Amino acid sequence: MNFKLKNISTPILNSYSQLFFSKNNWFAVLLALSTFIKWEIGVAGFICLISAIGIAKLLGYSDHYIDDGTYTFNSLMSGMALAIFFEFTPSFVFLLVLAGIISFFITLWILNWTSRRGIPVLSWTFILVTWLAILGASNFTSFEFITNDSVQLTDSPLAGIVGDIDGWLNRLGMPDLVKVYLRSLGAIMFQYNTLAGLIIFIGLLIYSRMATLLSLLGFFIGYLFYDYFEGDFTQLIFSYIGFNFILTAIALGGFFIVPNWKSFLLIACIIPLMAILISALSKFFSPFGLPLFSLPFCVMVTLLLIGLKLRVDPKNLLLVTNQQFSPEENHYKTKLHSERFGKQSFYQLALPVMGDWEISQGYNGGITHIGEWQHALDFVITDSEGKTFREPGYELPDYYCYELPIIAPAAGYIVKVVDDVEENPVGGVNITQNWGNTIVIKHGEGFFSKLSHLKTGTITVQEGDYIHKGDVIGKQGNSGRSPEPHLHFQVQTTPFIGSKTLPYPFSYYLSEENGKWNFKEFDTPKENETIKNVEPSTLFAKAFGFIPGQTLRWKKGDKVLEWDVHTDAYNLTYIYCKKSESSAYFVNNETVFYFTDFFGNHDSDLFHFYLGNQKILLSTYINITIHDYIHIQHLTNKIIKAVHDLTAPFFHYLKANYQSRLKEVDNEKSAEKAIIESYCELKLFGKTKNKFDFETELHNDKITSFTFTKNGQKIVLECID
Repeated sequence: MNFKLKNISTPILNSYSQLFFSKNNWFAVLLALSTFIKWEIGVAGFICLISAIGIAKLLGYSDHYIDDGTYTFNSLMSGMALAIFFEFTPSFVFLLVLAGIISFFITLWILNWTSRRGIPVLSWTFILVTWLAILGASNFTSFEFITNDSVQLTDSPLAGIVGDIDGWLNRLGMPDLVKVYLRSLGAIMFQYNTLAGLIIFIGLLIYSRMATLLSLLGFFIGYLFYDYFEGDFTQLIFSYIGFNFILTAIALGGFFIVPNWKSFLLIACIIPLMAILISALSKFFSPFGLPLFSLPFCVMVTLLLIGLKLRVDPKNLLLVTNQQFSPEENHYKTKLHSERFGKQSFYQLALPVMGDWEISQGYNGGITHIGEWQHALDFVITDSEGKTFREPGYELPDYYCYELPIIAPAAGYIVKVVDDVEENPVGGVNITQNWGNTIVIKHGEGFFSKLSHLKTGTITVQEGDYIHKGDVIGKQGNSGRSPEPHLHFQVQTTPFIGSKTLPYPFSYYLSEENGKWNFKEFDTPKENETIKNVEPSTLFAKAFGFIPGQTLRWKKGDKVLEWDVHTDAYNLTYIYCKKSESSAYFVNNETVFYFTDFFGNHDSDLFHFYLGNQKILLSTYINITIHDYIHIQHLTNKIIKAVHDLTAPFFHYLKANYQSRLKEVDNEKSAEKAIIESYCELKLFGKTKNKFDFETELHNDKITSFTFTKNGQKIVLECID
């Protein structure tokens, strides 16, 4: 019974909350309550909604779209709107059922068209169904129209205490501007009264501070535009047009577009256009007796989103690609993703060498890396004195990098091999065969790497071979335009020797600075920089090598915890705790283990494990610090975050940082035991406000314990075999 109740309550609640681009259940409850201030509207909307849900479930349509309200929120709006025009009779109830069914099928038709173009359904269905019902019912006398609909809008009869509260609110002496704003909020739920607007405003403020700011911005700009240009205020005061400003502002300012100062500026520019559009559409449809409702909102949002998708450079106004159904989450997660993964490249290249090498000529090096070939790197090996050779340095074998193995930077197909160019003596160059012995590797369409100046007869691959990342493909030589042994490496978009270069980062490597190694990710080495690849550790690889189907069992005091490893429909891997109903998504790319997202209970042990192991270098380099960022809501309370939400589109004064490092290891070359220490800290205006410390111990190829402090108490999770 509980399962069935949940099955029906989820689509009902989401249908209400989707009217404000939300999936918040408490907000949905407040919205639903507001519709019953005039009970006929609330009941009509509910009947129409249940009809749509019923037909969708009866015919076996996708539970996902039913549950999240996509199929049905338009039917809810249609039912509420029709209650304005028809007397509540048995015939009208039958009309509501029909409207709910037809709204579902029209939504399917519109969704089929919009989904292929990457644009939302919006409330097009609601407009079409309401118009069809009004026009179609006029031929049937059984459907009784309400003749004084203008009174219906402004003087809805409120009985008893509800009417007293609304009357008291209206006598508070609030400015007319505020009253019209609240009534416009109420009009979104077809309740044109101050009480409904106040209920919705409270729910909106709790649900989203950014959405609240946008609703105020959109409405007040529209109102002031009407006032300054002496527009017809009856459109705002005696109809439902005011809510078009509110919905458009929320939709474009924070739901479909990532909220920031640019999206707020966009709203300031769009709303005056909306006012003109409202006036024009009103003139067009009024002769037909058809209300505009949310038509201006639908037209403006659809046109703008289609236009934004045609841009060549989308960096100024970012469209939301992973909808969080919250302007705050759209903002924070987009910003966090940019900070954490903004530099990541699709093809992940490793350094094409083993051991410690130095960049003798970098990008735009000035010797040969100029013009169309400026984005290239030359690799050599130097000693403590900066020399590339042993004394006397007259012969090729005197050079440290000569005949050392060269490896594939990534997997791919060999598309070009030259292996017959003779070696130059030290100081000699071959300008005719400039690139010398060369290998070109195709890693993807339009993406190639080229390695040049290899030793004659040492290339171990042939054209057409498929190679893996790290495979030895030849040895370093001194062929071509090379006065001394060095490796020339470049990325290019074509498979030809001599192609112009393409700037492209290496995914992960270590860089030496003042005798200390630093971890670099998705970066390009600089000239004279000493670098090397990260050498993965078997201990770390196995300890953090969580496999789908695996169960992690922990002992916490006298309790036993179980976490299961799963993959979702998108082949993303996550750890799931059934007890806390929490999921922690992660990536293990054999160099770094890192968590990408968390859903569920922030008091759970899995959440602390997620924080403590946010990003781990899978290697045994002692004291190399790994930096990362985390969501501020993970480290702060709801009140502080709510206040920060108000300024977040414009500037941030809260920052949540993460660091981890290898504290102890028994053997760097062949580790069996290691301890990782990490911490998260919340900074307020640059000063540390909260800090959380963690420790993870590894032994015998697994995580043996995880330690953290919670509410002043030290908690240890011990792994159970």
